[in-house]
Amino acid sequence: MAARHHEGPLPPIVVVVGRDRPHEIAFSVWALILGVMFTAGAPRPGSLSGLVTGPAFYVFAVGLGLGGLVTLSGSLWMRGLERALEVERAGLVILTGALLVYAAAVTVTFRWQALIAGGLVGAWVWANIRRSVIITRDLRAVRRKARP
Repeated sequence: MAARHHEGPLPPIVVVVGRDRPHEIAFSVWALILGVMFTAGAPRPGSLSGLVTGPAFYVFAVGLGLGGLVTLSGSLWMRGLERALEVERAGLVILTGALLVYAAAVTVTFRWQALIAGGLVGAWVWANIRRSVIITRDLRAVRRKARP
């Protein structure tokens, strides 16, 4: 898409906040639940038990739960658009790190048999990264418009 030169006042900015993104909310809730369960001692999935053990598994579990919680907090934040987007983006980055651990472990452990699980988690990672890029773009636009 070609950029257009625009003279005069800036056009309105449309920012889609997290609460209008049901997939992000659902996945964040699921991450929070899993992260809490694994941190509290629920059995490890077979895909992680061989490669992600001890402290690494604990970091993964905390990252999953914390990423879900922070993303949800930003998505449901009611005051201050900029702060909400910053919090949401931070949660997405944390969550992406934890999900990459899982995607790598399941792919190394099960190779082609991990096509569904690894593919779904890979798609979730891509969506988190894409949403983070969109948030960064939207924050720049909001801040640029707010400058005198």
